Amino acid sequence: AMLIFLTVASMGFLTFGSACDGLILNNYASKDVLMGFSRVAVAISLVFSYPLVFVGARDGVLDLLNISPSQRTNTNLNKLTIILLSIITTLALKVKD
Repeated sequence: AMLIFLTVASMGFLTFGSACDGLILNNYASKDVLMGFSRVAVAISLVFSYPLVFVGARDGVLDLLNISPSQRTNTNLNKLTIILLSIITTLALKVKD
């Protein structure tokens, strides 16, 4: 996966040089149909991978806090989820690109 990522990133940089944007898809014309599909694919990937990553992060926090599996009730998981999402959202709003 890393090799594929590096290959695609290198090709994007070689195409646009130092003028390339951080998200390489933003360098292509907005009317380019193929890039439109690529943008949709990236959006779908982000939307559906975020919950998987978040559950891993939440379980990691529970492990760091030494919360036993018997205490991991739905109520406690929901509370921690709200707290973590609030922190992540606040940081996302405050941190500049």
